[in-house]
Amino acid sequence: MSLAYNYTATEVTEHNPDILDNQRVRLLEEGLPKHRGNITVTQNVRDNFGVLGRVNYYGPWYEDAVGAQIFDDVFLVDLEINYAFANNLGFTLGVNNVFNVEPDTIKWADPNIENFTGSIVGRPFGEYSPFGFGGAFWYTKIGYNF
Repeated sequence: MSLAYNYTATEVTEHNPDILDNQRVRLLEEGLPKHRGNITVTQNVRDNFGVLGRVNYYGPWYEDAVGAQIFDDVFLVDLEINYAFANNLGFTLGVNNVFNVEPDTIKWADPNIENFTGSIVGRPFGEYSPFGFGGAFWYTKIGYNF
């Protein structure tokens, strides 16, 4: 079992307002989750068969690509099974974000934007999600140790 945690605190202490306006400063300070963590459990079920489970946490974050919004925190679950055919050859099947969690949708737009739908180019999510916006990701891999 492994446990990881990260705390991020960014503070802009001074800036040139001709280069960075207050909106950009807020994005720099709050655009990443302050809290991020995961817990991973791996278990060999048999000599040649193992499983992995992971829970990831992303705290809330701020974004203002279309309209200023604070996105909710989320938990994601990853699962993986692996099978060793021989001492050096193995197969893995896994899924990241098994419950297909997506970030919040954009709730509102800046009233100064004339064409909101055109401004988001058909995407319902913000641009800076720390875990992406593609939902579940299934994968397989074959590994050989030399």
